[in-house]
Amino acid sequence: MGQNDVARRRARRAGMAVGLIAGLSVLAVLLIAPVAAQETPEGTPETPVEGQTPAATGTPEPTTNTVVRIDVVAEKVPVPKGDEFEAQVKVENVEHLAAFDFTMSYEPKRLEPVEQEITESGDAREGVIGARVLDVGQFLGTSARGEGMVCDDPKADLNNHTVTVSCVTAGPPVCLDGAEGASGSGLLGRVIFESKGGGTATLKLTDTTLVLDDYQVCGAEVVGATDLPNGCLPFRDAPDPSAAELTCEPDGTAAPIVEGPLDVSGRAWLRLEGLGWASEEFLQAEGQVGSIPHSRVEATVELESVGGVPWAVIGPVVGVIVLVLLAGGFLWYRRRGAPSP
Repeated sequence: MGQNDVARRRARRAGMAVGLIAGLSVLAVLLIAPVAAQETPEGTPETPVEGQTPAATGTPEPTTNTVVRIDVVAEKVPVPKGDEFEAQVKVENVEHLAAFDFTMSYEPKRLEPVEQEITESGDAREGVIGARVLDVGQFLGTSARGEGMVCDDPKADLNNHTVTVSCVTAGPPVCLDGAEGASGSGLLGRVIFESKGGGTATLKLTDTTLVLDDYQVCGAEVVGATDLPNGCLPFRDAPDPSAAELTCEPDGTAAPIVEGPLDVSGRAWLRLEGLGWASEEFLQAEGQVGSIPHSRVEATVELESVGGVPWAVIGPVVGVIVLVLLAGGFLWYRRRGAPSP
């Protein structure tokens, strides 16, 4: 075998090697590009396994059955970039609910809350906008107590990437013959988001409060007694203005309610522990409102992938490029190694 034959064989091998390396380099670039375009935001939780029930978090008491959860409702899944979808916040298995608030966090690289005008005067702050939330406090309205419901404008904090919603009901506590709060399960609000695309996004309930319709210890405090004779409120041994007076107490005197209210001749009476009966007209409800222990369940939403090339296209294109580079490299080196005429 001559030196020219050896040189030609070496050239062919070198040409094939160069073509293969070039093809693999292009393949690597094409494979990495779509992944880089969908860079996962820092701190993004792992995607839950399909079919696996999300774990409840923030449970004040492990034995409670009350749950506040997020359910995602969208027309298309994955949600196309620019489309809106709902994050429905629901309460399940609750009793005597009088008020609530919740704060939901979102991933700003993949989601943004839909803005709505804030109607409250003087409440605008830097980085805080009105958030579009539908059916706010709907569940509270299912009870007689819900007739006096008042809800703040839902707000989105763009700096902390959260949406906050809150509603309360007015009226006396149940221990003072107030209306009962809502019981059962229902909707607290539908938070509207717009998709920016980019894969799986997580929505979390970072803070939630459920308030009872009653006091933990129902009490009353004397108010307005300075206008009465002797500047104090008489407490009697029976719910009757002619009953024997046991004591006369000034404004600020407070004690637990042990009986009443009891209607006598069109006037409501309460019996306070250690004091006796007095007219409810000069007594103001006093006590600590109870909270309802509950757990929280987050949700994930699948968004349309953006910035990448479909995999059905990548395979054939890469194959053609590799073959062309291999053939081109081989032919180029073959010509270089060919003897001159």
